[in-house]
Amino acid sequence: MKYLIDKDNLKFMISILFSVTLSFLLIKINTILAFIFISISVTLITYQYIKKRDVKVSEMVQFLKRLNQGHYDYDISSYQEGELSKLQTELNKTTITLKQMNMHLSQQKDLLQKGLEDVSHQLKTPLASLILLNELQDEDELVIKSKEQLERLKYLVESLLRLIKLDAGIEVFEIESFKLDVLMEDVISLVKPMLKDIVLDIDVANIECMGDYNRSKEAILNVVYNKLRHADTKISIKSKKEHLSSILLISDDGDPVLNKNRIFERFYTGDKRDVKSIGIGLAIAKEIMNKQGGALTLEGDNTFVFRFDML
Repeated sequence: MKYLIDKDNLKFMISILFSVTLSFLLIKINTILAFIFISISVTLITYQYIKKRDVKVSEMVQFLKRLNQGHYDYDISSYQEGELSKLQTELNKTTITLKQMNMHLSQQKDLLQKGLEDVSHQLKTPLASLILLNELQDEDELVIKSKEQLERLKYLVESLLRLIKLDAGIEVFEIESFKLDVLMEDVISLVKPMLKDIVLDIDVANIECMGDYNRSKEAILNVVYNKLRHADTKISIKSKKEHLSSILLISDDGDPVLNKNRIFERFYTGDKRDVKSIGIGLAIAKEIMNKQGGALTLEGDNTFVFRFDML
């Protein structure tokens, strides 16, 4: 009996019963005519019922699509009593709940961002003062070491705040189309002064990529800086297309990475510890790629592989 609570179902059943009853009356006049009548009427009634039902289901599907896209202002139309009415009521309740949760998360994100900005200001101000005081001192061994440690501490503070922002989803990524070879030209111009005896072997094609240009450049720079510390004589940078991805491969002729499982771990500096390394650059690079829908992995002995979506 629950099936008949829905007025659409009830109308459908009444229409079918009416057609069947009328066909029985027509049998007394003409059997073939009765058969044709029942066939056509049942087909039309069923078609109208399914079509009306399909419109309502399509509206609910559209409602769910907009809901998944974060649009909470869309109100699905009300139905009469029945199965779809119950579903519509629950969907509207879900919309209200998700809207409230989204507002709460947005408020929490704003508070977190403000808190991070305050922490950043409170940390950077005394650091800047200490660095300035060191600049005013006579250059001796103690002052030089102090400068190095202060610069290292400054970089650590900035990197930690950056990671927190990435983890919290506070940073906004501007996803756009860019050419991989143009991006690499910018990267190389920043790296060249640091090469010394290291040779760059570059073969990057004019491949279209999707991502945040500046943050992608930062991620690649972090990997190249890592290579500068580990390469013997050469760093190779290649590109290729693979299915729907643009691939950038960065390798060097140095020793293989021994602990591959920990290479992207925060504060991991490797077995051959570099006193200047904090062990956070690769972690930031990987997080940047993840946040913009790409990927950064280590393949082979020491090849870092960037994967960007193609346009």
